[in-house]
Amino acid sequence: MPRVMPRVISRVMQRAAFWLRASAGVTGFGIAVTWYAFTRLLPMSPGDRRQSFARLLGRLCCGAAGLRVRIVGQERLLTHHPCVYVANHQSQIDYPIVGLIFPGSAVVMGRQVGDWPIIGPLFRGAENIALDRDVPVRAAAALLQAERTIREQKLSVWMFAEGTRGKVPGVLGPFKRGAFRLAAATGAPIVPVVISPLKPHTDLRARRLSPHDVVIHVLEPVFAAGASRDDEDSLREKVRGQMQRTLAADITTKSSTKHEARAHTA
Repeated sequence: MPRVMPRVISRVMQRAAFWLRASAGVTGFGIAVTWYAFTRLLPMSPGDRRQSFARLLGRLCCGAAGLRVRIVGQERLLTHHPCVYVANHQSQIDYPIVGLIFPGSAVVMGRQVGDWPIIGPLFRGAENIALDRDVPVRAAAALLQAERTIREQKLSVWMFAEGTRGKVPGVLGPFKRGAFRLAAATGAPIVPVVISPLKPHTDLRARRLSPHDVVIHVLEPVFAAGASRDDEDSLREKVRGQMQRTLAADITTKSSTKHEARAHTA
């Protein structure tokens, strides 16, 4: 019995901390959405609205979740414009994390968000692009819209390459073709963005939100060799390989840091 009690107390404290942080994060999200709605009344450009919303969302929600975010390679964000930003996807918390670097000169191409109540109209009203992969005709139309966005409006497009949240920490899921087809068709470079592994510290399903360090890596731009199907596949594999190596290096670095800390304590 004495051995069981500390574990029970620890679990209760973990859950309590999770709900406190989660509640603060939801409140931050609500404040950011309210702010964005208010900016529609102000003489601001759509890009300035997108960026101000993203920054506020990032600061409020990352702070509430206890995420200490460091950015590596931020100077590469605007080296080539327009471009196609490609990021890995682990959790709903990815959205506020990338909000800390999201440029106003980009729009988001996202699945399902455009159909959400309240958020959907705001998402589409900010010139973002709703992507429905389950309906081929609508998916093709969204890609054509993204292509026009790059060619005619000279705006970048931000996408999560896996199309869904990754299931294995530190391992990228298969990449969808859309981002690479878009890059090959327009000649815009791919700018890979890698968010370091969030689990086990941040795990919404396990009801865990523990303060920890997160690194956003902005990698060197990668250009398609041409506009053929083979070029798309080659670009996709090259970008995925670079992003996977960056994730693996992050895991190795964290593991080494933990071992050093334990050795120092001992």
